[in-house]
Amino acid sequence: MNILITGAAGFIGSAILAELLSQGHQVHACVRNSRNLPKHPNLSVVCLNLADCLTLESWLSYLTHIDTVINCAGILTETQPGDFEQLHYQAPHALAEACLQQGIKCFIQLSALGNPTDGAFIKSKHQFDDYLLEHFPSAIIIRPSVVLSCRGSYGGTSLMRAIASLPVIPLAGDGSQQFQPILLEDLATIVSRLLTYQGDKRVFYPAGPEVLSIKEFLGNLRQWLKWPEPYWLPTPLSLFKKLATLNSKLNIVPFNDTLLTMLEQGNIIPDNEYQALSKELNYSPQSVKLTLLNTPSFVQDRWHAKLYWIRPVLWFAIIFIWLLSAVAGFMATPEQFAPTLNALAIPPAYQSTLVVLTSVLDLSLGMLFIMGWRPQLILGLMVLSVLGYTFMLGLFAPFTWLDPLGGLIKNVAILMMLWCYWAIKEAR
Repeated sequence: MNILITGAAGFIGSAILAELLSQGHQVHACVRNSRNLPKHPNLSVVCLNLADCLTLESWLSYLTHIDTVINCAGILTETQPGDFEQLHYQAPHALAEACLQQGIKCFIQLSALGNPTDGAFIKSKHQFDDYLLEHFPSAIIIRPSVVLSCRGSYGGTSLMRAIASLPVIPLAGDGSQQFQPILLEDLATIVSRLLTYQGDKRVFYPAGPEVLSIKEFLGNLRQWLKWPEPYWLPTPLSLFKKLATLNSKLNIVPFNDTLLTMLEQGNIIPDNEYQALSKELNYSPQSVKLTLLNTPSFVQDRWHAKLYWIRPVLWFAIIFIWLLSAVAGFMATPEQFAPTLNALAIPPAYQSTLVVLTSVLDLSLGMLFIMGWRPQLILGLMVLSVLGYTFMLGLFAPFTWLDPLGGLIKNVAILMMLWCYWAIKEAR
């Protein structure tokens, strides 16, 4: 079967892609970046941005000889207002319209479990679900609960691992909020089996066999990561709501008002759906709890869980250093910088200008880093600037190495900080 899949490089999409390829399907993967895709003779890659594919015409050229479309594209948080509408409704709506024009009758949609009143994320997903069920001959809507894998994580599941790494774990209220997690590998198998359901209009609710509280789930994760029992810290739900609202603006971690609302209301599939799905597909998803108990974790799993919190701390630290350095330069007086610049043989007439220029450089790099513009390039320029300062001062003003307050020697730590951030800067 020829299958087009959007979001093929994502957490869920990549697992579905691997499952389809293992079964011998010809897969056309639509992604923004192909780096995360495997090399496979049955795989062809289409690099595109869904935000640029909002019309029927933009999809037609990709649908030649396609039998089925699987839409796995999605985002948990918006970079700018309207992203949910564009990526969860407008782009897949245009794709679906193009499918109908090309005579493609089967469309599988990876949606989300929840209520449209929970927030814009769920609302935009379910808006497209409703369109498919009304207009498509064979519309298969998949609404899983929380998706987990022992082989890796992304987004909310990475956050869960990071929370489980804390010796003191804060809980929203008493941590009794419930959800019904499913293993990523089971979800991929279910999607592949649903390819045979052409001709039906159905909503499926894949989930594991047990309902877990958030406290149980975090405890199971911590046990899997081989850490002792933590201290549980019940926290007023009102405080969590304030933190979620603040994080929605800062976007430090994938946690916002919508996810908190979904957590409050519970993320459990409708009654009897687990048994019905297992019977129809002759396949029963595994227990997440038992899988975590029986599957070993490795040192990289523990590294990732702990380094998760270091990434935003390093981000703020780098910004603080560069902006404060710029401010210090703008405020410096000739009495402060003259001894060092004299040692570099900089003529006094040019010293103030040089200090201002280096301060402008620090300010520019700090602001571009905040904006996230080409982060790898900016990190490289930061490294070069630190090396430049260190080489020039260390060679021509060696007394700066022995500054009582640290002085030049601190540049070594800053270089290590930049190296560490470069190594862990990618969230996926």
